[in-house]
Amino acid sequence: MKKLAVILILMFVYTTSCRNNVQTDEVLGVDTMKVILWDMLRADEYFTRLSIKDSTAVKRKEQIRLYEQVYAIHHLRKGKFDSSYRYYEAHPVQF
Repeated sequence: MKKLAVILILMFVYTTSCRNNVQTDEVLGVDTMKVILWDMLRADEYFTRLSIKDSTAVKRKEQIRLYEQVYAIHHLRKGKFDSSYRYYEAHPVQF
C-alpha cells in the first residue's frame, strides 16, 4: 500500500511539473519569432556601435527605446514577446 501511495505521488508530481504555463495561442510562431529576434540583434548591434562612438549617451534608456521600436514595427506587446521567448527557451527543439 505504501508503494502504491509513493508511485501515485510521484506520478502526480511528474505530471504537474511537465505542464506548460504558456498557452500555445500566446506563443508567437517560429518564423515570426526568428524575424523579431533578428531585429532585436540588429538593434543591439546598433546600440553597441552608438555607445562606442558616444560615451555620454544614456545607455539604458536608448536600448529600451530601440527595443520598443522593434515591438512597434512588429505590432507586438513586450509581454507577448517575453512569454514567447521564455517558451522557446524551455523548448529549444521546437525553435
